[in-house]
Amino acid sequence: MNEKREKNLINILPKHYEMYDCYLNNIIGPVSDYWNVCHLPVLWAEFNFFNMNDNPHTFEDLSISVGSRFIRGEIWKDYCGISLKTYRCKDFNEFRETILEELDNKKPIGVTLDSNNVPWNTYFQIRPHCLLVCGINDNTGDLLCCDGDFHSEGICEIDIQYLFNQYHDILLLNNNKVESRKLNAALNYFIYVIKKNNPKKSENIKMFIDSFEKCWETSDISKIAANISKSYFLLDLTNVCNSRYNFMKGLQFFYQEFQTDLFFSIIHELNDLYNKWDAFKGLYIKAILSGKKRYIESAISLLCQVKEEEEDLTNKILLCCMERMGKLP
Repeated sequence: MNEKREKNLINILPKHYEMYDCYLNNIIGPVSDYWNVCHLPVLWAEFNFFNMNDNPHTFEDLSISVGSRFIRGEIWKDYCGISLKTYRCKDFNEFRETILEELDNKKPIGVTLDSNNVPWNTYFQIRPHCLLVCGINDNTGDLLCCDGDFHSEGICEIDIQYLFNQYHDILLLNNNKVESRKLNAALNYFIYVIKKNNPKKSENIKMFIDSFEKCWETSDISKIAANISKSYFLLDLTNVCNSRYNFMKGLQFFYQEFQTDLFFSIIHELNDLYNKWDAFKGLYIKAILSGKKRYIESAISLLCQVKEEEEDLTNKILLCCMERMGKLP
């Protein structure tokens, strides 16, 4: 890397944070590190589940979501002090000037686009994607990007005009200092997040179970098998599995910050829950590839257990917090 290029690179390097989401891996993680902020509280939003379609007829209609960006962004701003503003430029000149101005102020910039338009993406799966602009190569004018999700080995370069042609939004970032919290205040905020996470989560999982069974009965199995690698439903299932892992990582904040093993037993149970979601995904894939309904029957039985465990763990988390804070009667 020549001296001129080095001078125009913000001190952020690609890294995979074991957070299974490009928004977390490429925006939350590296920007938090850059501003010396612990990102783990943002992962508290991951113990969530939304059924996005009340009456799906096929697996392509069946849409689920976890850890919505709204609540992640709220935690990142309120608890960690980093705010994010989504912005769409009116033309290329504004796009270029906005990026250059942010870089001059030593602020990284997030950019969203489709993953199949990322030049260094070797993954077949097509999905929305975030990357982080952290510099500019003065010799070529190309933007220097961090993408720990797709390319953690080094800085990637992308033509700025090409990026403008493909992007959806830019993400403008600011660091505002927040007061550090003692354990009880942190637990109080954590309770707020858990309660704000979809309060109808159990009902949504039950609805998902019913929809999943109905879609299996009405879908063309040979067609699903041919398109399984492209399926957004499979990607959604993967995100649910990963979100449970992320939430476990988020609970580690309390040990890291306050040296308390308050959630030790809950983390153990969460690991079991994560494995069950992963097993459910495996049974779905086996059913599609084999066309055998017995795998789906096993998957639905497992998911009924998951529903009960999700509800039980939510209650245990809240009880654990309240006991530690001395708020139980």
